[in-house]
Amino acid sequence: MKAPVYIDFESNKKGELFLLSVKLGEVTTTYILDDRLKPLAESKLARNFNLVVAEADDVIKSLSELWNGEAQPVGAYSQNERHILKEQFGLDIPFYLDIHKLAKKWINRNYKAEFEKLPTYKPKSKNWHEKGGTWSLEAIARWQKLGIPKNYGRGKTTSRINAILNGFNSKGNYYSKLTSLRKKNAKHLLEHNVFDVEGLEKLYLRIQEESPELVRRILSK
Repeated sequence: MKAPVYIDFESNKKGELFLLSVKLGEVTTTYILDDRLKPLAESKLARNFNLVVAEADDVIKSLSELWNGEAQPVGAYSQNERHILKEQFGLDIPFYLDIHKLAKKWINRNYKAEFEKLPTYKPKSKNWHEKGGTWSLEAIARWQKLGIPKNYGRGKTTSRINAILNGFNSKGNYYSKLTSLRKKNAKHLLEHNVFDVEGLEKLYLRIQEESPELVRRILSK
C-alpha cells in the first residue's frame, strides 16, 4: 500500500468549493477552484503557497487516477471529503483513510487519561463550538505540537473567504487593492488549508509509527 495522498477542501454550507489543498509526496499544492479567488494566484501568495488555478473536475480526474489505478489511499480528516467526492464528482474511493476516526482510536488506546485532561476536551459542552473542538485537528495538533499556524482558525474559513470576496467585489479583482486586513485573511486562509494536509500527514505518521495495526484495520474496512 502506498503512502496516502492528503486532501482538504474549503467549502461552505451551499456546497461551493473554493480551495483544495493536496499533499502528494513532498509537494503541497493548493488549487483555487472558484474563479472569484483567482486574483490570489496573481499575488505574492502564489509562490509561497504553490497556488494553481484549476477546474475542480480536472483536478479530481487527475487525482482519481492515483486512487484507482495505483491503489493510493486518500487521507482526510473526517468523512467530509469522501462525501464531496461522492456527491459532487460521483466518485467512490476504494481506500479512504479517515484520520479523525484513526486518531480517536489511537488516543483512546494510548493517551485517554492525558487527552481528557486537556482544556479543549469538552465532549458534553452545550456550546457546539467547544463540543466540536474536542476531537478537532486543531486540538490534537496543539496537544501533539505539530506546528499548527498561530492564526489557524477552526470555524473561521468561511468568514475569511467572504471577506476576501467582498474585497474583490468592492475594489476590483486585484490583490494589491485589498485592505491589509483582507490580505491577512487571505494569508491565514491559505495557511489553514495547507496545514489541514501537512499537519494531517504529521499526525498520520506519528500514529503509524506507534500503532501500525490501527492503520491497517481502518484501511481494511
